[in-house]
Amino acid sequence: MISTLEHNKSSTPLAKIEYQPALPSQRRFLMQNMPVGHMIKFLITYQTAGSTICSAYTVLQMLPPSIHPSIHPSIHPSIHPSIHPSILHPSIHPSIHLDLLDRQRKNGENAHPTPDLGAFWKEKGFSGEIVAGLSSDSPFSVTFDATTPRGNAALVGFIAGHQASLWSSKESAERRKAVLSSLVKYLGPEAASFIHYEEKDWAEEDYSWGGPVNVMAPGLLTYYHPSLRKPFGR
Repeated sequence: MISTLEHNKSSTPLAKIEYQPALPSQRRFLMQNMPVGHMIKFLITYQTAGSTICSAYTVLQMLPPSIHPSIHPSIHPSIHPSIHPSILHPSIHPSIHLDLLDRQRKNGENAHPTPDLGAFWKEKGFSGEIVAGLSSDSPFSVTFDATTPRGNAALVGFIAGHQASLWSSKESAERRKAVLSSLVKYLGPEAASFIHYEEKDWAEEDYSWGGPVNVMAPGLLTYYHPSLRKPFGR
């Protein structure tokens, strides 16, 4: 999703886009380290109470499509009034584009156990990736090997789709018990021994609203695909 703020370097100041609530720290770090000469040149990024303010010539919004209609950028008080943030402005976003964004939904959370015995699945010749079908016994839909480059063993699993709907209403302890039981079933008894177990509900994140991906309902691409390729704001 590309949003632009037209800028004449010789006559107008930079545009500053304010995000409320504030962007996560990893997003701020990314913006502060854009290479010189990059197409998207963030010159200033700083934190205020409850918001993040970014200065840029061009803005690339790398956000899940479904949350774009909820983002309300505004002009910083120090900026010349002739510069207007065009992100989601009615004259820029055709209604058909907003309809497409609004109809993409996602849900899900992930479970992240850290095994006590290291990456034991590798010793068994397993990849750590499990793809599970709809089940009342196994919460996760898929798991992956999340071992760090330093060798800290971990597995990450997503509870998504129908599984998320089924398991989100249950207590965390019940989900954890079911996750570990399923890992033991697929990978062996070593999975029951772990250092740490973490759950994250991505639907509660302001800049995520779920995970891991957006899903289009049948027919959306047929009727709305032109709006995906047509640039706006430039």
